[in-house]
Amino acid sequence: MTSKGHKTELDLNVPKETMLTSSTIAQLVIQILKLLLFQRNQIPLVYTTLKLFISRWGNQESYLSEELIEIENFEFHRYRLNILKTFHGIEEYFNIIKQTFHSNKIIKSVRILLGPTAFTPKEVYTINIPTVFYDHYDETHAHVMEFVTRKLLRSILLSEKLGETFVNPLRPTNVYMDFEVESPNGSINEYLDMKDFCEFTQSCKQIILNIKPESEHFNNFACCRKLKVFEEINEVDSEKKIVEKYCSLDFKWYEINQVIKGFKDNKKFNIWKLE
Repeated sequence: MTSKGHKTELDLNVPKETMLTSSTIAQLVIQILKLLLFQRNQIPLVYTTLKLFISRWGNQESYLSEELIEIENFEFHRYRLNILKTFHGIEEYFNIIKQTFHSNKIIKSVRILLGPTAFTPKEVYTINIPTVFYDHYDETHAHVMEFVTRKLLRSILLSEKLGETFVNPLRPTNVYMDFEVESPNGSINEYLDMKDFCEFTQSCKQIILNIKPESEHFNNFACCRKLKVFEEINEVDSEKKIVEKYCSLDFKWYEINQVIKGFKDNKKFNIWKLE
């Protein structure tokens, strides 16, 4: 995809001996999404706090039907209903991210788009994904990756390059997500639809986040490599073959067929109060 808009690029360096598995990279993408939702004013509270308040609201299902809302409290309940819809949309995005990275398809990049439509975003955050290794156990590397993720999120927050973008407020709008995935023979999952290429407007701000491992020699990591049966030993790809295979793949864009609708705090209702 080409664009005439302003671009800002930031390298997120992953320390040596940090293994990126499908689960750990999915969690990193989820954490970046959480950060952007709050920093770009799509939710008024950090995600963890938002989830805490919603968990204290009691029976959520009673708020999911407008037919149950009393007339005198309609505006309050409608506001809470919109909050719940946004929250459930965010949770659904988390599940789709996990499913997509666990599909064993090679994902080249992920895009988070903020704007009125997916074709006219005001801001686009592209996360370039390095090689993900599927022959290591996720749980073995999860603890180390939690520390690394916090470090990378701080790098985003404290980046002078992104400072100008984060300082300028963005009103609540729609949030979309795309995946650049190796072209499959069929659908990846029921939540992703193929997306045509388009050109962003000149006013669109594009932020590119490059996840860059400081060491690419992962084949020497035998910490928890899943054992191969005898017949498969000679079929294990060398590092060179992995790179050659990656470069020869045909990638296409897929979009999540659901939208997250941002919302702003309505101080009229004092809704963020723990009873």
